[in-house]
Amino acid sequence: MNRPNTRFYKRKLEEVVYETVSNPSEVGDSETEFEDYKEVKEEKTIMAARQRTLVDFAKPSASGIASSITRPPITTANFELRHSTIQMVQNAGQFEGKDDDNPVHHVQVFLEICDSVQHQGVTADAIRLRLFPFSLRGRAKSWLDSQAPGTFTTWDDLAQAFVEEY
Repeated sequence: MNRPNTRFYKRKLEEVVYETVSNPSEVGDSETEFEDYKEVKEEKTIMAARQRTLVDFAKPSASGIASSITRPPITTANFELRHSTIQMVQNAGQFEGKDDDNPVHHVQVFLEICDSVQHQGVTADAIRLRLFPFSLRGRAKSWLDSQAPGTFTTWDDLAQAFVEEY
């Protein structure tokens, strides 16, 4: 098949199917016409996917990126983590994973801050799991990000794995 004519051929075939389907007097009862129509629809979908350029494939995409932390849903409509709370966690000392960093002390300080944040209808786990990534940087943040998606579903799981790692 000649490549330059392929697009024209497909377009022409779609037009014929469109005319056949839109004109009731020309529609037959045979199953082959229906099968032909299905094939053209599938081919049209495939052709649309093939029309993506290399530039389209090279563009970064955020789809498929999942966190290692599964955060519990929050049903309260007016809950938000305030910027000042996130800053408080970061200013208390972000854990880097250096040899002289103490993971148990880091967790204790982190829990003190989290316990000062309370909101009706929001569990302590939900707050802790949302804030903990902000308390890390460097090697420790890389460790958290390298865990499989959905690895941590509770604060206890995350805290235990963190202390065991460091």
